Amino acid sequence: MIHVIYDARCPVCVRTIQLVSYREETLRTGGQSPTVQLHAWPEGKEVFQRLAASKRPATLAQRVWALLPTGLVLGSCQDDPMRLIYEMEYLAFVRLPTQEIRQRVDSVAVLPLQQLKQAVPQRGPGRWWRHAEAFRLAAAALQKEHIAVLDEFLPEETCRALSRGALASRGEMVRGATGAAGKALAKGMEELQKVLNEPSRGDVVKFSDDGNMPGCPGFLEALDALVEGLQGCPAVADRLQHVDWANGAMFAIYPGDSSRYIKHVDNTLGTDGRRLTAVLYLNEDWKPEHGGCLRVFEPTMQSCQVKCDVEPVWNRLVVFWSTQEVPHEVLSSFKDRLAVSVWFICGRESLRNEESFQRLFNPQKLRCIGQRNRRACLLRAAETEGERAALQELPLEATFSPAKLSILSRRFRWRREEDVERERDTLQDVAIRNAVAKALTGQHPAAAFAVTAEAAHPKLRAEPVRSGEPLHFELVEDSGSQPSKPFTHLSARRIPVTFGIVD
Repeated sequence: MIHVIYDARCPVCVRTIQLVSYREETLRTGGQSPTVQLHAWPEGKEVFQRLAASKRPATLAQRVWALLPTGLVLGSCQDDPMRLIYEMEYLAFVRLPTQEIRQRVDSVAVLPLQQLKQAVPQRGPGRWWRHAEAFRLAAAALQKEHIAVLDEFLPEETCRALSRGALASRGEMVRGATGAAGKALAKGMEELQKVLNEPSRGDVVKFSDDGNMPGCPGFLEALDALVEGLQGCPAVADRLQHVDWANGAMFAIYPGDSSRYIKHVDNTLGTDGRRLTAVLYLNEDWKPEHGGCLRVFEPTMQSCQVKCDVEPVWNRLVVFWSTQEVPHEVLSSFKDRLAVSVWFICGRESLRNEESFQRLFNPQKLRCIGQRNRRACLLRAAETEGERAALQELPLEATFSPAKLSILSRRFRWRREEDVERERDTLQDVAIRNAVAKALTGQHPAAAFAVTAEAAHPKLRAEPVRSGEPLHFELVEDSGSQPSKPFTHLSARRIPVTFGIVD
C-alpha cells in the first residue's frame, strides 16, 4: 500500500489528489486491489514517524508526498503526479513470472550454462566458459530469451581486486544519471534539485575510463573474450557484427536504504550505439531478504510481465541486449549492493548520432575490444564509400568545432535524440499528457481524458467507451459533417488511462 499525505489547503495538491483518486477508482473498477491510502495533512503526520530523520520531509506545506511499500519517499508529487500514478500502476499490474515462464527462462538462460560449468570443474572460476560450447549456449540464450547468466565468471583474485578497488573509491562516487542532471541544470537550479532528489535511481557510480582500477584489466579482457566468442556464433553474429567498441567499467553501489533504479531500457531510442550490456555482481553472502534483484521484463517497455528476477550474487555475470527487448529495473536494496557494468557499442549505429559519433574519437570514453585497430574499427562502421572516405580523413583522436560538426552532420545523416523522441511519441502519450495537464488545471479527470490529442493530430479525439466507467478510450477521426469513424491506421486504437507501463 502507498501512503499519500497532502496539504488539503493547497488547490494544486487537491487537484493532484483528485487525479490520483480517479486513477484509483478506475483501477478498482477494473478488479485491482487498492493501491493508495490518502491522508490529509496534518492527520497523516504519523505516517512518516516510522522513517529515519534523514528521510522525513522538511515540510508538507503545499506538497503531496508518498511513502512507498519499500520505505522510499516520493516528494513533491504535485509537480509531477505521473510519478505517483506510475507507482500505483506498478502495484496493480505487474505480474510475477509463472512457473511456466520460470522454467522457460531457466532452461535456456541459466541451467545449460550452470550444467556446463559443473561438467568441467577442473577449469575453475574464470576459465570454465572459455570454449566454443559456452559461447554457443550463451548465444542461444541471448537469441531466445535476450539474457544469459554466467556464474563464477572471473578468477577469485580478480573479483576481490575489483571489490576492494570499488569500496576504496566509494568516496569519489557520484549520483547516477549525471546526464539527466546535466540536462536539468541547463533549465536552472530548481530543475537540477528535482533530479538530485528523485528516488527513481539511487546508485552512486564511478567510471574507470582508463581501466586502471584494481582488477579492471583482467575483467575487461575476460569480457572482450566473451564477446569475441559470441561474435563467432551464428545465432547472434549479425547483431554483433559492428560491435568493435566498449566503454570503461562503471562501478555502481546501491546503498542499503531501499535504493533502486526503476524500469528502463539502456539504449532507449536506439541511437547511442549500446548493443550489449554486461553486469558483474560483487556481493558476498547475499540473501533474498537483501533485495536488489535485477528484474527483467518481457520485451517492450509496455510489458507488465516479469520474465525473471536475478539475484546479484558474488561473481555472477549477466549479459543482455541493451535495446527494447530487455526492459529491466533494480529492485530496492536493503544491503549495500555492488556491481560493475560495461556496454559494448555498435560503431555503425554510433555514426548516426552526434554525441555517439564524437565518443568514437575519444579514447578516454571508448576503447576497441580485444585491442583491435582503432582505424580499422572506424572504417568497418562505415555504411557507404563516402563515409569510409570521410572517416579515413579524420584523425583517430579529435575534438570537433561547431563548424566541423555541421559538415559532419550532413555527411553522416545524424539524427538528434529529441527528433527521435518526437517520432516515437505515440498518440497515447500525447493524449495522456494533455489529459493530465487539463486535470491539474481543474477539469474533472473523467472529462480531461476525453480530450483530443490536438498538438500532433488535430482531427483525432479520444472518446470514452460507454461500458460503465470510462476505463479506456477509442481514438476516432473527425471528418467534418460526417459521423465519427474508427481511425483504422493505428496499431493501438485504445488509450488506457495509464502512464506507460501497461500493455
